[in-house]
Amino acid sequence: MFGLGLRFIKPSASFKTFHRDIFNCSLFSSKSRTLYPTRTFQTQTHIVQQFRLYFKSQRRKYATYSELGYYPGRMGGSGEGPHFNNVKNNVAKPILYTIAFSAVTYFTMPYIFDHTPMEYFKTHKKYYLYGLIGLNVAVFGLWQLRFNGGRIYSFLEKYFLLDRSSLTRKSNVSMILSTFSHQEFFHLFVNMLCLYSFAISMVNIMGVSQFSSLYLISGCASSLASIIFSFVTKSYGCSLGASGAISAIFAAFTAIFPTANVALFIIPIPGGASTALALFTAYNVGGCIFRWSTFDFAAHLGGTIVGYLWGMQYKKKIKAKYRHLRSYW
Repeated sequence: MFGLGLRFIKPSASFKTFHRDIFNCSLFSSKSRTLYPTRTFQTQTHIVQQFRLYFKSQRRKYATYSELGYYPGRMGGSGEGPHFNNVKNNVAKPILYTIAFSAVTYFTMPYIFDHTPMEYFKTHKKYYLYGLIGLNVAVFGLWQLRFNGGRIYSFLEKYFLLDRSSLTRKSNVSMILSTFSHQEFFHLFVNMLCLYSFAISMVNIMGVSQFSSLYLISGCASSLASIIFSFVTKSYGCSLGASGAISAIFAAFTAIFPTANVALFIIPIPGGASTALALFTAYNVGGCIFRWSTFDFAAHLGGTIVGYLWGMQYKKKIKAKYRHLRSYW
């Protein structure tokens, strides 16, 4: 994604309350120990009650040892320490979620655009594109209101900001919704300009159904690539933006039209789309290795791979259909 934001892990409000109540109980008060020595049993009972209330309020928000990656030694030893971002939580689960979401999206998009009011966009593709840009603008507007209400901020942080750490990630739905999310105007402007530049052609070629599948699936896959890269390199943080999905659209466009003329704003790129994609890919590979900026290079690469493979497969279908039609001429 084009921009990357970071945040620090903070304890939950419930933990703060629990810690305060325990620490303020009479057992830990020098005054209670000197003036009220007979209240030791009552103090212990108070501590037990605080523990019970805390775990009851959490409702299984705490994790088991196996979920944290903590396994005691065979001979009763402590074994290794807990690994919150283990393979199960931070790799396997996002992969399964991406596979499930991709399958559901791929098979339901044709139905949605054939048997629901969304059918309108099949004959009004430009309005579909305007609606897609409008969704990004609407989420951007919500981000501008995030400091006006705690509920708005909590909602956006949970669903529209990709937290690449399983320890603090609250929902895997953010793998998709973060591709519609921008906090800064320049970030939004550049991404929407790139989206509009390539989406016009791709929507007309592929149709709104397949274009929607490409956008959503590649967006989720780009988030998955970002999560896996962060897990491998232990570089956790948060990211958001549509550029993972936009990278896929550009890569699919290049796979279908490798020699098409493209320009970096107003500067034409020699060699056309294939050269531009090669330079873009090399830049992102270098960014993953040297980390020369705060862009989410792994998400760009994930979207690029998915988009290019999608475009090559679509191109094969076009050629096969063309050969089939020629056989009747």
